[in-house]
Amino acid sequence: MKQIINVTAITLMTALSAISQSVSFNQQFSSGVSDSHELTVEQPHEITVDKELRMYALVPHVRTNHNALGADMSVTVTHADKIAQKPDVFVAPLSPEVIRELYRLRSTYVALMNRVAYESADRRVEGMPRGINRGYGSRTTNIFKKSERDKENSEHRAEKTAVFQLKQVLTKRFNLRTFAMTEHVTHHYKLPDGRYILCVMQRVKNPQSKALLGSKWAIWWTTLTIEKEYPIDIVLDESNAITWREIFSVD
Repeated sequence: MKQIINVTAITLMTALSAISQSVSFNQQFSSGVSDSHELTVEQPHEITVDKELRMYALVPHVRTNHNALGADMSVTVTHADKIAQKPDVFVAPLSPEVIRELYRLRSTYVALMNRVAYESADRRVEGMPRGINRGYGSRTTNIFKKSERDKENSEHRAEKTAVFQLKQVLTKRFNLRTFAMTEHVTHHYKLPDGRYILCVMQRVKNPQSKALLGSKWAIWWTTLTIEKEYPIDIVLDESNAITWREIFSVD
């Protein structure tokens, strides 16, 4: 009798262990394969850049006549989905110090893009057939795709890091300020002739969010040339806004 009880206990423990492994794997991947199978990431193509600092550029409107304020540059910022907060407008001369900061920022952004690509990549179960026909039109594959919600969460985390890094550069180097504002949306600048970088940031609604994240950052970025004889106007809205991913051109 004692021997039968011992055999029964061992059998029960073995069965519970097998069920535990199967449930653990099923909870994560909804598959019937065992824990002994390893997951391999389907490696995405690496995002790279060349030595040239290629950046996004807008085409501003050149004024034929000076406005009443005599501004060398006027920047109007509107967005249909803006949240009730003022945009951050930054201007800096295109100096060697700024260029060095932008090279470092671009390296950070490329690393972020590659991280998001890796986190969003498909996973493959090693040792499991690529396709299994379960009958009645049901088919299982060994490739598991990340959900759109998971992908969006990964992108959201990257955006937070990207914006934080960008704000550090803007606070440190982009210190030219407006001398006047009209109609609460137009910023006016008086600037010496030369090359400049303009960056504007505005928190906006994100109605397409699947993860209910609520908002995202609209960014406007461009290099421009200031000449006293040719003052310029720049109108920024949802039609020419970009994300942190478009500031620098990547391969």
